Amino acid sequence: MPQSERIRTIYLYLLSLIGIVMVYSASAFLADAQFQDSNLYLKKQIVRVFLGLSIIVVVLRIDYRWYRNIVK
Repeated sequence: MPQSERIRTIYLYLLSLIGIVMVYSASAFLADAQFQDSNLYLKKQIVRVFLGLSIIVVVLRIDYRWYRNIVK
């Protein structure tokens, strides 16, 4: 993996982690008051981040020429 891709990957994971922390800090009190589970939105966000990162990995493994053939 080239250095630039490695840096982008680190940024992607770092931004995802920051997003998870922000969702938790913004919603823990509300989730606890409404659902008696302060981690509810945190769990949902972690699942969605995992799904999104998984889709990114799959899409990046597909050869770009295959996309070109679909568009034509």
